[in-house]
Amino acid sequence: MLQKPDFLILATFLWVVLSAPDTIAQAQEKSLLEESRALAQRFAMQLQTELKAALSDGGPIHSIAVCRDEAPKIASALSRQSGAKVGRTSLRPRNAINAPEPWQSKVLNQYFQPTVQITDRRIEYFSASSGDVRYMQAIRTGGLCLTCHGQMPEGDLTRALDVDYPYDQARGYEIGSLRGAFSITWPNAGRYVEGVEAVSYTHLTLPTIQL
Repeated sequence: MLQKPDFLILATFLWVVLSAPDTIAQAQEKSLLEESRALAQRFAMQLQTELKAALSDGGPIHSIAVCRDEAPKIASALSRQSGAKVGRTSLRPRNAINAPEPWQSKVLNQYFQPTVQITDRRIEYFSASSGDVRYMQAIRTGGLCLTCHGQMPEGDLTRALDVDYPYDQARGYEIGSLRGAFSITWPNAGRYVEGVEAVSYTHLTLPTIQL
């Protein structure tokens, strides 16, 4: 028969063991969410830096090549560094390589429609299914974006875009409209957060991601 001190030790041990999965799940979820946000922010900041330099050095036409060549390099580098699959996608992609996967298309259609206007909100999607943890964060159309993604009259810039992107769908946006999303996938990372799915519309004190 267990003595009282032994019983208390056993009870404490069982409580720790039984409560651990929830604690681990919460910690894992928070960690992956924060890492995903950081990756999206790094992607945006690095690409913005490249685009601003290109616009300053060679104008809008020069920036087309920079965006075409540098964005995949940034995504690839962040993927290698983090172990996640990092990228961008949209219902109206400019580059066919950014066309949404089936799960992304579903999320974009449900929460990230181009008609949505966002100013001070961060729209995010986070889920764990089939072993993968998936995150998406909305990309807001900012002033810099309009150079190549706004309403553009026929000219050298549109002709250059037509050459590089004959199936371009990413024109005609306005300030604040939702242009797509950063997508972060953590393969086989859903061991502790399986079944989690959430969408948040967070009011921010910091600016939303713009590209």
